[in-house]
Amino acid sequence: TDGHEADEALVRPFVITGGRTRHATVHLRVETLAVGTGLEPRGAIQFEHAAILDACRQPVSVAEVAARIGVPLGVAQILVGDLADAGLVRV
Repeated sequence: TDGHEADEALVRPFVITGGRTRHATVHLRVETLAVGTGLEPRGAIQFEHAAILDACRQPVSVAEVAARIGVPLGVAQILVGDLADAGLVRV
């Protein structure tokens, strides 16, 4: 890969999480199961959040969420935590 692709790979997770390296209130283990609550999001949500909601139609681990949507595990932990805070997934 060239330098530009490597830079994108490093920057993208930072952008997805809004610069956060951990969730402020929810700390999820890799084996934590998440499942959608069926509630509809209020307003627009990030593409990755929508992909997680799709993946969580059935109970799925945070590690599996990361694999299914193609993000690093730490990013998935933060994003699933966001959805749990919003009441859109139950962990």
